[in-house]
Amino acid sequence: MHQPIRTMVIAGLCLFAGAAHAQNADGVKFASAAELKAMLAKVGPTGSAVAQVPTAPGARVAIVRRDKDSEPEAHGKLSDQIVVREGKASMLIGGTLSGDRLQAPDERRGGTITGGTLYPLEAGDTILVPPGVPHRVLVPAVTSFVYMAIKF
Repeated sequence: MHQPIRTMVIAGLCLFAGAAHAQNADGVKFASAAELKAMLAKVGPTGSAVAQVPTAPGARVAIVRRDKDSEPEAHGKLSDQIVVREGKASMLIGGTLSGDRLQAPDERRGGTITGGTLYPLEAGDTILVPPGVPHRVLVPAVTSFVYMAIKF
């Protein structure tokens, strides 16, 4: 995808997935870049900060900052559309998930992924992970990786 198109896609997603800080009578929601950045200011012990971004009913959007690798995961019914905002990382997608635990209905976490394909990601990139496909984010040491995760 060309850089101008990437920029428009990211800008559009941010506008439609905006935070509830500003909402007009028509239900339009807006979140400034500063508000989104503030949502990610405090990274927890797992090396990540995750904030749900208010959106339309039935949709789930999160903004995520990772300073460490994520644990492997697979979602039974939901796809993950990842839109990279800042930094560089890789996603290991596919293969076989083993040694995992059921964290919530249709949500598996932990364990290890055997096989799969490694996809390098940087600001402006997007990738779709279909339901049931194991995946994890691998973040290079001493960096941060920020992305929007749209679940549908």
